[in-house]
Amino acid sequence: MRMLKKILASVLLSMSMAAYAADIPVDAKLDYNQGIDFYKLGMYERAIESFRSAVRTYPDYIDAYYNLGTVLEYLKQYAEALSVYKQVYLRNPNDYEVIYKLAYLSSKLEDYTKAAEYLKLIPQSSSYYQRGQEPVSYTHLTLPTICSV
Repeated sequence: MRMLKKILASVLLSMSMAAYAADIPVDAKLDYNQGIDFYKLGMYERAIESFRSAVRTYPDYIDAYYNLGTVLEYLKQYAEALSVYKQVYLRNPNDYEVIYKLAYLSSKLEDYTKAAEYLKLIPQSSSYYQRGQEPVSYTHLTLPTICSV
């Protein structure tokens, strides 16, 4: 019975992801995929342009916002990355990873009050809550992984 529940949950998740992807215009998907390609080639400015184009075409494209924020964060454009991650948060306020990133970037910008406010939004049961309780562990940024479709 447990196996059946796991299979059903997996099928439902796949269907909801497919439905989400079906709503995204083809032009936005093309820009998004091009952004991933540019990112993999180390062409970060071109990747940024592509991800921005994807969200202009489809303003609710969470993955494109997330990857745009990731590239900006990697390039240490913290204020811009913070702004982009806020767009993800507005569309998905239960994304604790994004809330953690908002807190982290706020602290990088020396807005410690705002960083603390963001951390309070993360439930104690989340692994991001524990990460938020530790001193900032990013002594150096490595090339992050971005989402691909």
